[in-house]
Amino acid sequence: MAKTASRQIIYRPAPAPKVQVVRVSSPKPAKRAKRRASGGGGGGAPIHYIAAGGLALGLLEKADLGLPTIPLLGKTGTLALGLYVYSRMSKSRLARDLASGAAAVAAYQLARDGGISG
Repeated sequence: MAKTASRQIIYRPAPAPKVQVVRVSSPKPAKRAKRRASGGGGGGAPIHYIAAGGLALGLLEKADLGLPTIPLLGKTGTLALGLYVYSRMSKSRLARDLASGAAAVAAYQLARDGGISG
């Protein structure tokens, strides 16, 4: 008797199909309007600060503290210049506004009398 060929049948599970990942880009956010910086300065000092500068000037002249004066500027102009320099160094808004008040009084004296008193 002849030998018959025997075959062994091997069962393998079918490979799992590869999962396709579909990547969808998210929608872009809506564009927002860019805000632009508003230009220009603050519009100057309020009138009551300028008036306070004139008041402070009058009180200092009345007290006669013996402050040194610059001959060309007089007492009023020297005080205005001193307050202006102080406001630039200390970044004080009040000193800046008082300096503008004192400068306004000095300009008034210059226009009225042709010179600044002091």
